[in-house]
Amino acid sequence: MTSPPSRPEIIVPRGHRVAVRDQRRAVVRWRPLSTTEKVTRLTSPLRTVVDCLCDEPEDVGLSVTDSALRAGAVTADEVDVALARARRHGVRPARELAQHADGRAANAFESQLRLLGLAVPHLSLTPQQAIGSPDVGGFRVRVDLADVGLGIVAEADSFEWHGGRRRLAEDAFRYDELAVRGWLVLRFAYEQVFGAAEWVVQVLQRAVATQRMLVAAGVAPWRDSVLAEEPADTWDVPA
Repeated sequence: MTSPPSRPEIIVPRGHRVAVRDQRRAVVRWRPLSTTEKVTRLTSPLRTVVDCLCDEPEDVGLSVTDSALRAGAVTADEVDVALARARRHGVRPARELAQHADGRAANAFESQLRLLGLAVPHLSLTPQQAIGSPDVGGFRVRVDLADVGLGIVAEADSFEWHGGRRRLAEDAFRYDELAVRGWLVLRFAYEQVFGAAEWVVQVLQRAVATQRMLVAAGVAPWRDSVLAEEPADTWDVPA
């Protein structure tokens, strides 16, 4: 979802007439609407999620569903039930995509990177994975995405968040602490995730091939630093 849609999308009741000039200005879909939706002129969060999963490209459908789950506007069970009951075009791939939705994703950037990871065999990226030393006061961090079985960290790095000297020092500390614990850290910029998807997938594929060889050889030092609990987002950065 790199930019706002060129035209707004609206749903109108079946049989409702829409002027041709208005159809040129908006994407119009004729669908049944509930009494509440007709009065408020808004679709419910659950209805919006289902419509986006069925009607929109995968990146939009996944990021919208992740966002709704993160905000508590819907639950995964509600989405599953609504899709199971739906009888409409696009519902079969929507059901499959919904299985990968995760409210732990921080934003659409991370959702898109995770979506690209779904195209890579043997890769399973978990959002906001906790990593660090198990001892009290040790290194603790939450990474954007991680495959704990393969020791791969995939970071969605935005310039706004990582710009500045302080952020640079924190990033260097974070990267080094992960690297010495055996993690393969991959950092992707917004322009790469949204504009060079094929390259991102290729990098992920090569990372998986490398890490699978280590696992096959019995080398997996990163597993000692996988944390089950939620870590604090603060740590002391050496001057």
